[in-house]
Amino acid sequence: AVCASSGRAHEHSAQLSKPQNRSSRHSKIASGGRCMIRYQRGQLLSSAPNRSNSRRVLNVSAAAPSEPRYGTSGRKLPMIGSKLDPSLYQCFGCGAELQMDDEEQPGFLVPEKYMVKKQHRQLRTTLCLRCGDLSNGAMLNAIAGQAHAAFNDPSLISPDELREQLQPLQNQKALVIKVVDILDFNGSFMNRIRDLVGSNPIVLVVTKSDLLPKGTDMREVTEWVRERAEGRRLTIAGVHMVSSRSGEGVDYAVGTVLRERRGRPVYILGAANVGKSTFVRAFLKQLKQQDLSAIAAARHSPTVSPMPGTTLGVIPIPAFGPREKRMFDTAGVLLTHRLNALLNESELKAVMPRGRLRPYIPNLLEEVSEGLSPLGTTYLWGAVVRVDVLEAPRATRLSFLGPQSLKVSAMATPAEANQEESSWVY
Repeated sequence: AVCASSGRAHEHSAQLSKPQNRSSRHSKIASGGRCMIRYQRGQLLSSAPNRSNSRRVLNVSAAAPSEPRYGTSGRKLPMIGSKLDPSLYQCFGCGAELQMDDEEQPGFLVPEKYMVKKQHRQLRTTLCLRCGDLSNGAMLNAIAGQAHAAFNDPSLISPDELREQLQPLQNQKALVIKVVDILDFNGSFMNRIRDLVGSNPIVLVVTKSDLLPKGTDMREVTEWVRERAEGRRLTIAGVHMVSSRSGEGVDYAVGTVLRERRGRPVYILGAANVGKSTFVRAFLKQLKQQDLSAIAAARHSPTVSPMPGTTLGVIPIPAFGPREKRMFDTAGVLLTHRLNALLNESELKAVMPRGRLRPYIPNLLEEVSEGLSPLGTTYLWGAVVRVDVLEAPRATRLSFLGPQSLKVSAMATPAEANQEESSWVY
């Protein structure tokens, strides 16, 4: 239950991975039951990646926002069903058209390398410079409106361009693999998915199951996911909880895809940063155990990076053999309400969960409500969230599940917090 606050904005300092000054803005949330809480979502300071052209060393922490970033600058991005000039080639890692004109654009190769690869007919199996940097841990944004980038920045790809790539899919006969992040199921589900896929059947793949707390009943989670999906009037062909990292559940997803494909092309869709390309790698690794024709495809799988927006175009993957209908990885759709639209590149990398989530239950303050409930307590969750507990029965405890880099600290709620007006939207 989310609400917008009309209270005045104020500033506070908190800690993300190390002490830094942050500016923040107010919004509020209500929790179910009788416990009413308010939270504050931080808007962290932004920085853009700084490129060192001499050694290709990327410094994401001390760059000026005015420096050039990756974008399109009028370059073509492949769409579903489109046929590019056969003399043009795509980077197999991100789907951008290979070029040697502009180093600050996706698909760039130094001219010497481009000509050598072309001479040996290896351009179809070549990574662009940007994908090489991303594979080595760089955080390079190419999407407008993401990581504090302006929506009207002409040098970046707009979210509308990414959606337009998927529009032809609703008029095709295809099988859709929809990838959703279990750690943000509702936020990453894409409520308007029917506008993109039409009546095509969907295999719902829920990733990052290995990050759920220990002891989670996966059968109950799967049933909950199925109920939520069926309530959205989608043609669900299967629901699978998978871990692309460990491979758990991927074999069942592969089996469902092979059974439901029926000669149709397969398209992988999802919001930005839900793990589509990582799932493609795990899918191909499992598929090649059943079909030797997938071995070549597994050698040249899409680039995987923690940076949202790594994939920029539709990438054809010969997963089922060179003469069969192909699998296609697609660019992630930017959803502006998710965290990747609010944090900059280095901050996104800092808050990525790196292991199984463990609940943290902070101790109650003795000076607040005599230490019997969290009523009157404010929790600062790193520099991202502030929670004011306005109403709560006794024996209530709050449990925080998130990356270990976000520390939770408690303080008495300021007196003015109870006087702010709020409007609740359920």
